[in-house]
Amino acid sequence: MSKLLLPLLILITFLTAQAQEPTFSEEVIHLGPGTEDIVLDTLNGQKRLLISCSQRRNELPRFGEIVALDPETNAKDTLTRTNEPEGLVFNPHGIDLVLGSNGKVWLFVVNHEYNKEAKTKRNSILVYEVQGKTLLFQKQIESKLIVSPNDVAGLPDGGFYVNNDSKRANIGFGWLMEKMFQVRTSRIVYCPANGTCFNANDKKLAYANGILVEGDRVYVAATQKKTLAEYSRQADGSLVYLRNVAKLKGLDNISLANPGTVLIAAHPSSGKFIKHARNAEKLSPGIVYLVKLENGKTEVLYSTSGSSISGNSVAVAYKNTFYVGQVFEDWVLKVTIKE
Repeated sequence: MSKLLLPLLILITFLTAQAQEPTFSEEVIHLGPGTEDIVLDTLNGQKRLLISCSQRRNELPRFGEIVALDPETNAKDTLTRTNEPEGLVFNPHGIDLVLGSNGKVWLFVVNHEYNKEAKTKRNSILVYEVQGKTLLFQKQIESKLIVSPNDVAGLPDGGFYVNNDSKRANIGFGWLMEKMFQVRTSRIVYCPANGTCFNANDKKLAYANGILVEGDRVYVAATQKKTLAEYSRQADGSLVYLRNVAKLKGLDNISLANPGTVLIAAHPSSGKFIKHARNAEKLSPGIVYLVKLENGKTEVLYSTSGSSISGNSVAVAYKNTFYVGQVFEDWVLKVTIKE
């Protein structure tokens, strides 16, 4: 299921029709730290963005919530989570919103529970039923294969795909070496609604990041090796690699802007991103790409040296605006295209 649930022809038509550079206005909207992933919720009469927020700077108090933002009024609400297992620590990362085959709305959440002393993570996928301003906990899926999850793509039957950006759960020397040498170790795990999770992809990637299911195709953005991989989804859930749609550096989350066209946030400088992770005052440049999946044609929708937003991780469109989230800071950037 796509990260964007309503075709946004206004945005795409405007961008493709203009020969000159579009003019933007920008607005900072404070929500909560680490606005890493965003989905548009237009289901059951809703008109809002759901933002995955998690504190990723150790010197600041812990914060982990799903925050709703009204794109018309900028009103915001922190969604209430109910029926969770006792002791669950909520540190959301990638999220996806799906209209289930039973008519219910499901929110899939990558969750990390940290043990700072052991430098380990307990990783799982959480599934909630979305009921207005309430997230009703349904289940928590753990597997020895879900070792370093980054993003999740849900399916109407309750199954899902999840990206491992590394083959190691520990953030240690081996994990660092994978990143430094851009080793292809990333696996995509498929977990059926009622069954056992298994590794789905036949071609490993270097730091798999965003993932999108669109019909019988699965698209995976890899931060390293300039890869936007396209896979064919088989009946059993396994994936067959087809091609690299576009060679783009530092790719992060993917969202559907219109059938056949996606928005992808990117980190063009991994070095500056690492410096920003260590120090909020160090700027990390960002790009938002507009990519046609059929032929890989790519446009730069938005770019920044990091002065407007640093470490951008996701972009989601709504009418003539798009919202850019980031890995560490406590706000999203609302960018309006001015005609």
